[in-house]
Amino acid sequence: MPFEKGNKYAAQKGEVRNPKGRPKGALSFNDELRKLLNTKDKRTKKSYLYGAAIKILKEAMDGNDRYMIEMWHQIDGMPKQKVDVESEGGINININFTDADDER
Repeated sequence: MPFEKGNKYAAQKGEVRNPKGRPKGALSFNDELRKLLNTKDKRTKKSYLYGAAIKILKEAMDGNDRYMIEMWHQIDGMPKQKVDVESEGGINININFTDADDER
């Protein structure tokens, strides 16, 4: 939710709150999660990533549609989508989203 107009804590137009950005070598949430998923569970000796994959597969096989869709998205990627946008001036703009892997 954006700040309301006049909020003294909101960044002013043109103001940069973090000019240097994230420090070099700092790990993002995704980096940390990947590291954790690749560690092994002491009890099962399997990676947490393996456990997550098994959970998704079991739920999908039990008929849970959300897990089945997630499983196929992980295997095949998200389906391509076509978006049509119309302006008040009557100009049509077609935007096609593709998976980053398709561009290589």
